[in-house]
Amino acid sequence: MTDQITQSSPKTRRRNQQERGDVTKTKLLEAAIQEFSERGDDGVTLRDIETAADVQRSLVKYHFGGKEEIFKAVVDEVFSSLESFRSSRRQTEQDLSPKERLAFRVRSFVRYSATRPALNRLMSQEGKRDSWRLRYILDAFLRRAVNDTKDMAVEHLSLTSEEFCHWYYLYVGSGAFVFSMAPEAQKLFGIDVKSDEFIDRHAHIVADMLLSVMGRVDQLQSTS
Repeated sequence: MTDQITQSSPKTRRRNQQERGDVTKTKLLEAAIQEFSERGDDGVTLRDIETAADVQRSLVKYHFGGKEEIFKAVVDEVFSSLESFRSSRRQTEQDLSPKERLAFRVRSFVRYSATRPALNRLMSQEGKRDSWRLRYILDAFLRRAVNDTKDMAVEHLSLTSEEFCHWYYLYVGSGAFVFSMAPEAQKLFGIDVKSDEFIDRHAHIVADMLLSVMGRVDQLQSTS
């Protein structure tokens, strides 16, 4: 009777093994996000990821298959997280005017970037050169996300494709860069850019700037 109580069943052992495996896989993925976003693919080995995750050797290959597979898993996780964040706010967005919908989209991007600076850091690494990694990001996520934002910006701001290119990189840079540089901001200005107050103010400043910047550029060009 005692043996029946204390001995775990095969089903229980399998469930425990699966749970441990899930925990290990999550640790590896989070470590890989950190490593790839800060050091780039060329600067990261599978062992680096395993060391950062504090797991045994060869577990990246066991759970993911190899470096290419875990890189794709990192991209899937970061961009899916952004899409989930936007989806959770989509109902509010639908009830807004076109102008406020665009502003809300900008503020949403700022708020996401504050909680997940790895997205901007990863794109800073991979956007610098043509590679299969950049093409995977573009084809799997980025083109669709950018075109969605472009439709909103063009509708409200009447931008040409070239003007949207200017606008887009202002959007990405002003919306995300400060959160990637949090230690610098702390040292330079004594500001915690991760505080709710800073994030809220930054979100509104960036949205206000982006919704008016192209009009100011047109005015400057007409007087130059």
